[in-house]
Amino acid sequence: MELSPASLRALQRTLSTIFSRGYQESDIWYPNVATTVPSATSGNTYYWTDAVKGMTEFVGPREVQNIKRNAYALDNKDWQDTLQIPYQAIRDDSLGSFTSETLSLGDAVAKHPDELMVSLLQNGHTGTIWDGKAYFATDHPVSLYDASLGTYQNYTASGLALTDANFMTVRTRMMAYKNAAGRPAGAVPTLVVAPPSLEGKCIELFKNELNAAGGSNTTKGMANYLIVPELENQPTTWYSIVTTRPIKPFVYQVRERPRFMSKTSLTEESVMSNLQCTFMAYCCDNAGYTLPILAYKAAA
Repeated sequence: MELSPASLRALQRTLSTIFSRGYQESDIWYPNVATTVPSATSGNTYYWTDAVKGMTEFVGPREVQNIKRNAYALDNKDWQDTLQIPYQAIRDDSLGSFTSETLSLGDAVAKHPDELMVSLLQNGHTGTIWDGKAYFATDHPVSLYDASLGTYQNYTASGLALTDANFMTVRTRMMAYKNAAGRPAGAVPTLVVAPPSLEGKCIELFKNELNAAGGSNTTKGMANYLIVPELENQPTTWYSIVTTRPIKPFVYQVRERPRFMSKTSLTEESVMSNLQCTFMAYCCDNAGYTLPILAYKAAA
């Protein structure tokens, strides 16, 4: 293939199509645990209300809630991955390996939000969120403004392997969460997220008719499960997730969706001096936490 403006435009269109195919065919899982939110600036600020008391009977003067809001700022970040193709490969039509690399690039870009979720899950017991605690913590304040309401936990660092009894312990604990008005928060876990090492246990707990002892399996159908290969470096850690609320435990914030760009003009310095064309995938986004009542982290 002769290196010309027309041939380079054709190459860009071809690789863009291949990139899109890799992107669209990728097996992603982040929508199971994250709410996608658009972003129009450098970042978003989220305001989590301290309490929404719920409906009350309209008798006499209205009871007006004095809702306190707790700010949580999440800045967007720029992300990129680059593929460079030598002029010789274009000239000789030796693009086979670059075709597969472009397909893999599309898949990797699609999996980028998954990677953000893995980081949030595995590192959520560090740092602080809007209530001054780590997202996964043993002492979240029920209210930032009324210490008498006590605390709640959504993290057990050890001693809580994924068993039927421990699943029920976490489920019961989450369903007992209260909001800052002292009313039930309505957190019913519906999904267990686990590494491949716990897939057999998930099948045993949530799909099998009989338990390990041969009796009726009382946890069958009580939750769905999601096996995430990227979590295998923590093989005994599992997560109980609430997925039926208007928001999910994590937010995936999008400023710019991924796009495939190229530097292929014959007047570009890299093309002229290095005899190579550059193709780049770019996006601008970030991920963060929402409400701690929506997820629980446990480990053996």
